[in-house]
Amino acid sequence: MPHARSALLRAPSFARSFALSTALALGATCGGLCTGCAGDPDLDAALRNQREALSAPRWVLVAMDGVELADFEGGPIDLQLEADGRVHGNAGVNRYSGPWRATRAGELRVGTLATTRRLGPSDLMQREKRFLDLLARTEGCVLEGESLTLRDRDGAASLVFERAARRA
Repeated sequence: MPHARSALLRAPSFARSFALSTALALGATCGGLCTGCAGDPDLDAALRNQREALSAPRWVLVAMDGVELADFEGGPIDLQLEADGRVHGNAGVNRYSGPWRATRAGELRVGTLATTRRLGPSDLMQREKRFLDLLARTEGCVLEGESLTLRDRDGAASLVFERAARRA
């Protein structure tokens, strides 16, 4: 793109600075989402295995903030992590969707979520808000057998899911 490049070189210094900082920010963002950029085959394999294991048909919430689901009333809360980087599910009253990523083993981060806007009983809406808040704050995960534990920045278990039974 010779025209864009020459126009950028003729632009005032603040415009060049803005263009450079934007390009660097985009590069950092894309670089953070890129798996195996350094070409480490062990890292690539570990991340690929983690993504495949997490991309189960559906995860069902069994505990939140240390409280088992049996103590909750209302609809099920679930989570589906797609291999293409999308997350979606039922938050109890509303459905949600958004992006997720893992750039190293044990990491799981959820991006900004969109939700439907149905109203429900106050207690279910509060539980749903808490679930979505904890999901948004997720920074790590531990996958043990059929159980997926999402952890916050401090490593505390905030959400615990079990793999839903696969349909035959």
